[in-house]
Amino acid sequence: MFDTSAVEKLKTAMRGPVLCPGDTGYDSVRVIPNAMIDRRPTVIARCVGAADVVASVRFAREKDMVVAVRGGGHSVAGSTMIRIIFPFHLRNLAHVGSEVTLEVEAPITQRSVLDALEARYPMLRGAIRDHDTQQRRPFLRFFACEEDLSHESPDSPLPDAVASGKEPLIVIGAIAGG
Repeated sequence: MFDTSAVEKLKTAMRGPVLCPGDTGYDSVRVIPNAMIDRRPTVIARCVGAADVVASVRFAREKDMVVAVRGGGHSVAGSTMIRIIFPFHLRNLAHVGSEVTLEVEAPITQRSVLDALEARYPMLRGAIRDHDTQQRRPFLRFFACEEDLSHESPDSPLPDAVASGKEPLIVIGAIAGG
């Protein structure tokens, strides 16, 4: 029998969710795209920062558990598929639909996503960020997971849901006027 009080202690130590078999959401997060692999871990720790990683690894070590790490949809080569939603004017410029999917090399940051985007769609160079400074254009905003990421460092990791392809990075044209 597994020590449920220890799991409760882990849950209070982490910002991200901790799931066990029978918990709501357990089955949806344990499944991976490769149907040949069907694992049922005793505990799933959905880390949202370095402190969560430390807490979950410490927990596993204390309980003599095997640890498996699953990063956000990375391929064997270390890249992942990122979804991006564009405003109308950038869709027209790039000749794409409202959403594109890009393969991006880790780490998944605003900079790495925009580098991959501009490499695939060269006509967007200078439209989203300045040619020289590489700063975001003032009338564009970046959103993901209902958060404005526009003023985050371009080298900050994007949320896990974006890095896994579950949620898109949304580029929105700001509206001026009164």
